Amino acid sequence: ADRAVAIFNALRLPDVEGHPTLGEAGGDWFRDIVRAVFGSLIGGVRRVPGVFLLVPKKNSKTTNGAAVMLTALLVNTRPMAQFALFGPTQEVADLAFVAAKGMIDADADLAKILRVQEHTKTITNRLTAATLKVQTFDPAVATGGKFAGWLLDEAHLLARVHYAARVVGQLRGARAAVPESFGIIITTQSDLAPAGFFKTELEHARKVRDGEVDDVSGSVLRCRV
Repeated sequence: ADRAVAIFNALRLPDVEGHPTLGEAGGDWFRDIVRAVFGSLIGGVRRVPGVFLLVPKKNSKTTNGAAVMLTALLVNTRPMAQFALFGPTQEVADLAFVAAKGMIDADADLAKILRVQEHTKTITNRLTAATLKVQTFDPAVATGGKFAGWLLDEAHLLARVHYAARVVGQLRGARAAVPESFGIIITTQSDLAPAGFFKTELEHARKVRDGEVDDVSGSVLRCRV
């Protein structure tokens, strides 16, 4: 947990004058998420394999999402591990990639470790050959690999996408082959009443939060809703 938080804190904000670190400018609330996810790896199994995070608008959601996935890429020790950051639309995915690339460009030492391929929106750790790919949420690409970690940004935009629940279920199924895998769903609230996949995830998260449901399946631990 401490190592992951230290790496997260050292990342620099690319779109702020002077490029302050997240340790200087980031919120403690998100460090709690980093600590929970990465500090729960015990005996090769991640005991907090998932987070559902609902945040107000303008709280650096996409920036924090990019930062936590870069942290995963740097903390990971599995050779050739696959990580993914999904945006529900091309625009959201592009914003996330720009944020991740900007953090790397703002740190010369980090740029020596992480190689950025803009044409494929892929970031590779030169030491482990692990990759982080930023892409739109689509059944073909989302189910194409066994991810060691994934993040889905702005999940509320998938409320009425008929395949969303199925694809997320398949992503979570990676734990059968990659026991240290994790999944993070991070979103703002929808302008319309929650519906479909988003409503199901939100209602279950709130029940877990309120102690109405004991999520003993190990599939996901949700908080901050």
